[in-house]
Amino acid sequence: MTRPQQDATRALIHAEKEWLRSYGWTEVSPGRFAHKSAPKIADSIGMRDAIAFTRADPLKYGSP
Repeated sequence: MTRPQQDATRALIHAEKEWLRSYGWTEVSPGRFAHKSAPKIADSIGMRDAIAFTRADPLKYGSP
């Protein structure tokens, strides 16, 4: 992996976390997020699943 690729990957992860925060998600541990409207399958949900839930139903997760 080249330096520009590493930098772009870090920037992407940071942007995804900011995007989730804008929808009311809170990071409870590294890579794990919680939201009041999230399914109660666990105390927290992985970042990829949180992104998928939010994209599937942005109105449900749109208000913090």
